Amino acid sequence: MSDPTDSSHSAAPLGAPAVPGRSRHRMAGFTLPELMVAVAVFALIGLSIYRVLIHTGRSQRVGSTIAEAQQNARAGLDLILGDLREAGYGIDSDDNVPIEIASEYRVTFVIDSDSDAVIEDGERITYFMDPNASDPAVSGTANPSDFVLRKLVSAGADSLAVPGAGKGSVVAYGVTQRTPENNGWNVRLFDYFDANGASLIGTDSDPAGADWGLTVTDSLLGLPAGGAFENEVRAVRVELVTEATHRHPETHTYPQVRLTGTIHPRNLAFGTFSMLGTPGTGTGTGTGTGTGVPSTKRAQSSSRRTRWPAPSGPG
Repeated sequence: MSDPTDSSHSAAPLGAPAVPGRSRHRMAGFTLPELMVAVAVFALIGLSIYRVLIHTGRSQRVGSTIAEAQQNARAGLDLILGDLREAGYGIDSDDNVPIEIASEYRVTFVIDSDSDAVIEDGERITYFMDPNASDPAVSGTANPSDFVLRKLVSAGADSLAVPGAGKGSVVAYGVTQRTPENNGWNVRLFDYFDANGASLIGTDSDPAGADWGLTVTDSLLGLPAGGAFENEVRAVRVELVTEATHRHPETHTYPQVRLTGTIHPRNLAFGTFSMLGTPGTGTGTGTGTGTGVPSTKRAQSSSRRTRWPAPSGPG
């Protein structure tokens, strides 16, 4: 007689019907439609995470390029304003004028560092926009409107510091001098004002070419030196527009940084004059223009036909 507790004989005989409960347990699992839905859900979750990461990375990159554009513009503006404050230092008004050429995208001025009444190498300075869009400093960026701002110091055969593509040293890069909707330069880099705050920019092009925009008439600059004309420039405004090298991920535009500085160079004029009611110095980002407090400098008093005074030396 077999032992009913013997587990070796507990299995069902061959061909016997399967126990319904055990069959259902072994056949439990996911159907093909269920697997497809699960895969689709996980794919959507993964895609959402990927998009968030990509958006975050792009935003960080744009933020970094905006900060770089602002720092770049600030360094360029400070350098220009520092040099312009000394325009005309040490010169004799019978022989030279402080600003020789004053155009929208170029300015040339002199600083007689050794006060010997002779403008020698290194004493004539030109700041200008380089119209060469293929300049290596900007040709590799994604922004097609990038240009560079250069500083050229007179030397050797180029004693007049005439601007030209690739000449001088780069002061600022990524400079666009435009409003967001415009493709070319339409924001003046330089503007020049008389004692009443009126712009002196005329209708003639820069003597070196139309690339540098319209210019101030020679007579308003006091040219020819020692003649009958007085220098009418009382203030110079510099407005620098730079842009990020990458588009904003949401607006798909190149974020702008705009810095503006207005100064009253110490050696340009005689007597006192009223403050300009137009821009002061300051910073701004996006498409807005910077605001700030106007400069409080005044021109020094002197008589005509004497060496132009200056309270401090260059730099």
